Amino acid sequence: MDPNVILNPVVVRLMGDEGIKLIADTDPLRVVKGPRKPEGMHNPCITVHVLTSPRDPDYKDHIGTLQIKFCVDDYSGGNANAEVIGTGINRIAELFDDKPLEIEGFFNYNLVVEEPLGPLREPSGGTTSDLSEHFGLVRIRFGIARAG
Repeated sequence: MDPNVILNPVVVRLMGDEGIKLIADTDPLRVVKGPRKPEGMHNPCITVHVLTSPRDPDYKDHIGTLQIKFCVDDYSGGNANAEVIGTGINRIAELFDDKPLEIEGFFNYNLVVEEPLGPLREPSGGTTSDLSEHFGLVRIRFGIARAG
């Protein structure tokens, strides 16, 4: 399955939500597809990525895992901005848990938040900008099949 089938409506939902824009305190919201924030992109930033999407050989549907990462600058003392991260991942969970996406040509029959985590930091070896930020992570299980 082309991951953009699910990523495009996820990006649209995030970018259209006034609540997440208020939490991030930015408009327009920076949302990118991929597992990591592009180097040089300012925070707050949200990344969306399909981790897995195996196809069931009998039913021809895909049951996979979507990951949404909410990156936020640390406080000036180096501590994670846990308040903004926590509020952000909570809002992301509210936006997606049990709220399937409308996707032309497909039926998204399952969308369940499984694991909100954070604040976290990229493992060592990341870019210099990674050292001044933490992120929250929301893992979402999805089921999708072609319509008809």
